Amino acid sequence: AKRKAEAEKKAEAEKARELLENGDKKWMVQVALAANQANADAVVSKLRAKGYKVTTSPTSKGIRIMVGPAKDRDTADTTRKKITSDASLNMKSAWVIDWVPLDQRKSD
Repeated sequence: AKRKAEAEKKAEAEKARELLENGDKKWMVQVALAANQANADAVVSKLRAKGYKVTTSPTSKGIRIMVGPAKDRDTADTTRKKITSDASLNMKSAWVIDWVPLDQRKSD
């Protein structure tokens, strides 16, 4: 468990560095809002099987499932088109969002 925590810390540090380099905005493609964790896991595993980098974020309406981050809006939009045109994924309503992770939001 300790090793996993260290790996997560390292991943967080890399994320933080990425954020510093591109400001706070992360362009993400939101592909779905799952009602529960089981639904979210099913969608996530489908996307990961296709090689997408997936992030989930709990919201008051359900679990937001996003692919990304992309370095800019155009890159995110290209990813969105790839996802929406992939019939095997059946995710025609993906859209691009500029997402700021909760822990990055300014709260002073």
